[in-house]
Amino acid sequence: MKEYNPFHKIAVEERKSHADYLAEELKNMIIIGQLRAGHAFPNENDLCKQLNVSRGTLREAYKILEIQGYISRSKQGTFVKEKDDVAINGSFSASLELSQYNELIEFVSILESEAAYLAAQRATDEQLKEIEKYMLQCEINKDIPGAIEEFNYIFHLHIRMASHNQLIISALSASYETFNQKIIRKLILHDAAGFMDNCISQHKKLFKAIKNKEAEKAKKIAYEHLMSDIEQYKKM
Repeated sequence: MKEYNPFHKIAVEERKSHADYLAEELKNMIIIGQLRAGHAFPNENDLCKQLNVSRGTLREAYKILEIQGYISRSKQGTFVKEKDDVAINGSFSASLELSQYNELIEFVSILESEAAYLAAQRATDEQLKEIEKYMLQCEINKDIPGAIEEFNYIFHLHIRMASHNQLIISALSASYETFNQKIIRKLILHDAAGFMDNCISQHKKLFKAIKNKEAEKAKKIAYEHLMSDIEQYKKM
């Protein structure tokens, strides 16, 4: 198998502070359900002793989690938020990470197909060239997991951009990493039952429909493309 160099677009990340690290660990505990909705955190002094951190570090971690929408703080204490509260008052990224499998699929399937529908109506010649370019890159690199993951993302991103709807672009871009991590990445690595060949074939049909300005057809293909991924994932 060919090797893919993921360092061609390095983004250097500074080392996380103790508070950042603690907030991330607590967030992961909330996401996997170890800390359930409504859970009351212990008294600050007691928790600091358990975690072996200062009160300043704990409070900074709490501040991060509160901003992200995972917890609420009041005179009564610090609590893990209910999912409905996160959806209404919390951040969108928190809702995505706490979402159930079926919720994520419903969300992405609705917006992806709508993006394809609008792209077929609004894509410029330059945008069509970009969509085709990355469609071909997917085919060329289909045997290189890291590369196909990247080019598959860019292919779909350019379709979203061709919708010329900033809310759709933003919402799908924000949700992609969660969907990619839970489903697409696993499908690419396993490539069961000719998954990649089928994926490439669907890309070509989708591009053709968009290029020919067949909006309803593009919408249908985009939805079927996603459902095909889901069915393949269920068989793993």
